[in-house]
Amino acid sequence: VPNILLSQTLNPPALPSLIPADLPAPPLLRPLQFPGDLRVGSRAHVTCMATHGDLPLSFKWLFEGAPLPLSLPNIKITTEDFMSHLSISSLTEDHDGTYTCSVANPGGSAQAEAMLRVNVPARWVDTPSNISLLPGQRMELR
Repeated sequence: VPNILLSQTLNPPALPSLIPADLPAPPLLRPLQFPGDLRVGSRAHVTCMATHGDLPLSFKWLFEGAPLPLSLPNIKITTEDFMSHLSISSLTEDHDGTYTCSVANPGGSAQAEAMLRVNVPARWVDTPSNISLLPGQRMELR
């Protein structure tokens, strides 16, 4: 029986680096989370925080996958070196949806998103009026 020599490479040959050594570390984001049980008129706040990544960082907020519309009322955004805050002073049903925080630097980018649910109280579409019905007659409430 012939001897078969199996070799194992313990230290693979060094590959040329394709990434410049001075490239900034890309950002990494903490997950976003809005508080639960929010209703019309409540206040909401969420912080987008880069836990890693070289400065400077560029932050951008999206709503439903598009730039935050100027038509959404009561929104204030403040940004610091490694975090951005989105505050809503009085929620409306139009604020209900998915918010995305996008952060970038020359080394890369990252995104985090959270769903904001605004509980809207029931309301009449048509104001009801007094009506008399006989047994078996139907009526619709809207």
